[in-house]
This record gives sequence, C-alpha cells and structure tokens, in this order.
Amino acid sequence: MGPLRGDPAADVVTPNGADPDAMRTSALAVAARAAALGLATGARSTTAAAALVLSSMPTDRSPLHRLATTPARLAASAAVLGELTADKLPIAPPRTRPTGLIPRLLLAPAVAVAADHRDDAGPDAWTAVYALVAGAAAAAAALGGVRMRAVLARRLGSDVPGALAEDALACTLAWVGSRRAPGPRATPGT
Repeated sequence: MGPLRGDPAADVVTPNGADPDAMRTSALAVAARAAALGLATGARSTTAAAALVLSSMPTDRSPLHRLATTPARLAASAAVLGELTADKLPIAPPRTRPTGLIPRLLLAPAVAVAADHRDDAGPDAWTAVYALVAGAAAAAAALGGVRMRAVLARRLGSDVPGALAEDALACTLAWVGSRRAPGPRATPGT
C-alpha cells in the first residue's frame, strides 16, 4: 500500500527533488554492487576488473570509455582465462599471502569506485563507503574461499570441484557487480 494523499510523509523530497526512498534504495544497490565486485576480486583477482572492461561502452565517462575497445576486452579476457587456469595448478601461490592478498585489497576498491564513476557519480562520502565495502568483501572472499575449497577437497577428494565452483561464483558476482546502477545516486545524510 502506498502513501495516502495528503500524507505529509508522501510529500517529503530531498533538496534536489529526488525521492528519499529511491535514493536509499539506490545507495543500497550500489553498496551491494561494490560488495559483489569485492567478493569477485577476492576470489579471482581479475574477474571484476575484466567484467568492468567487458561491460564498458564508448559513451562511458572518461577515462572508462577507453576500455570499450577490442584490444582492452581481449586483454581482460586473456587475464581472466589465465588466472582461472593458473589457479588450478599446484604451483599457484596462496592468495592469503601478502603477494596475493594485497593486490586484491587494492584492486577491489578501485574497481568499485570505477564502476560508481562510470555511472555518473562524482567522488563523495559514499565513494569511500563503497570502496571500504569492496575491500572488506575482497578480504572475506580471499580468506573464505580458501577455507571453502579445503572443506570441499576433504569431502570430495579433489580440489578441482571447489575451484570450479569458486570460478563460477566469482564470474557470476563480477557479472552482477559490473551491471549499471539503477536510479538516482543518494547523497550522504539522506
């Protein structure tokens, strides 16, 4: 049931004329997108960045429009395929070591901020929140993914099913996270 006519709450709008409920919903959607991009990056470091490249368009805000080229898309695809393949090799370094974890913790916020920028949002207090959400999600996925794979390897006798499940999850989260944000962008304090 929607607001009643004459209900004072129905007439509340923000100073810029946007509906506060729509703005809150948009802020939550963008935070969820940042979390999805962070989780994808934590699981497979290149998936979220590659998804952003693959979903870029020539009309995107600068400098992201430069990603909408065939060479950039081929390079992004090659990076993801290389990582998905290398992850199954016994020589793959653990992502929980600083050499594997630090790049994920830096890349996840960068991708989340780039996706936010692509959707015509300028840097503001929300940008920092989305970056923090993405970084925390990347740490959780990097550490949790190792544990999940260990449990599945013990139960199934092989690391491959857990690795493939993690690949599928990372690619799905990257795809979901690289979609364009809906609605008006919320501003802090609304």
